[in-house]
Amino acid sequence: MTYIEKCLFFYQSNLYSLHLLRQKKRELKSIHSTSYIATAEICSPSDPVADTVSKKLSIEKKIKKLKKLVDGVIKLKADLSGEAFTMRQMSFILEHKYIRHKGNEKTRELMHVSWSTFWRRNRALLHFAEKYFSQE
Repeated sequence: MTYIEKCLFFYQSNLYSLHLLRQKKRELKSIHSTSYIATAEICSPSDPVADTVSKKLSIEKKIKKLKKLVDGVIKLKADLSGEAFTMRQMSFILEHKYIRHKGNEKTRELMHVSWSTFWRRNRALLHFAEKYFSQE
């Protein structure tokens, strides 16, 4: 499975993880943002303020990464919503194969296309999706 396929395939779980991380961040004690760096550098590891700051920073980093992946799929879905027949087929593959996890056989059957057309559209989708997911 390629990196782009993973980004598409794990969209639902990334969306759910993003929700959980945002909830976890809200549950952490509130700390003034101006004390983040200074507090994290000078406090001892057993300091509850430093621990909270460290946890909050870690969560924010994870949220940023997941948001980038989720937003990539959302933007891709929006760009595939055009009138072109090929775009509609690629959108169908995105929705059924990657997001709903129907699999190749079921998605192809629902599309009423040959295997060669299915694989051609799937390759086109993955190629089109490259611009939405950078591997940084």
